[in-house]
Amino acid sequence: IVFYTCGISDYLDGPISRRLKSESELGSDLDFMADGILFLLSFLFIYLIKPEIYTDNKLAYSIFFLAFLIERIMFVFKNREHSRIHTYSAKLFIGFYYFFLPVIFFLDSYRILLYIFLMLGSWAFIELSFLYLHYSEDNSDRKSIFSDSNNPSFFIATLPMRIILLPFLLY
Repeated sequence: IVFYTCGISDYLDGPISRRLKSESELGSDLDFMADGILFLLSFLFIYLIKPEIYTDNKLAYSIFFLAFLIERIMFVFKNREHSRIHTYSAKLFIGFYYFFLPVIFFLDSYRILLYIFLMLGSWAFIELSFLYLHYSEDNSDRKSIFSDSNNPSFFIATLPMRIILLPFLLY
């Protein structure tokens, strides 16, 4: 329950703050820090409860963590003076990850979900790395390397937010 509460609050805090016009640089930095802490704790959670998820999938996790490490290095060296980019692919990965992560502990055959997590995450990290390399100016408003009309991540990642925020938008 705590995990889902953290995931939902992480998903809604940005749109609500933009809707209420209460965005700040500090809020963005705290959101980024909270995302990182929750993300890292989730891996500890997996290791403590079902360590075979790591040991049986070393290659897949190695590729995922390599993409993550490259993205972190690119962020530090190429984008450190700018705000964090929130891409549609990253939102899609985080949403899928936080929603389905607790489910894999109850499945005997968890590999399909796990590989979807890892593929979505690797793609999100690769896309962020490309954005850091390709765009030297502040690109915090950039949501993808694709335009919204050609981006399947845009529709999938924003659909739950549209449904959840419908009462706020109508108000």
